Amino acid sequence: MRWEITEEGKVKIAALGNIVTIDLRCVVGGGCCCIDQYLPVVVEGKPEDEAPYNVVKVDEVTLYYPHKLFLIAEERPARITSSEGWFPHGLEVENVRL
Repeated sequence: MRWEITEEGKVKIAALGNIVTIDLRCVVGGGCCCIDQYLPVVVEGKPEDEAPYNVVKVDEVTLYYPHKLFLIAEERPARITSSEGWFPHGLEVENVRL
């Protein structure tokens, strides 16, 4: 899988030590008709158990991501961007799914 990190994203990741993991966080749907969703989020450091992860170097960043993560649009890379939303560390992951 090809990865891209925006310049703003690289600045935020540098503050985390340039080693990050894409973790899957469950967002509970609630109600009888809703299903839980798993969103990819950027967390600091490497995973405790590296076995279920791929590792890739993007410039100076070491990135771990789950084997079960796939691209939504194959012609575009997975991308980490700076975000002003609720995402941890102000980093959002784009173009990936389970």
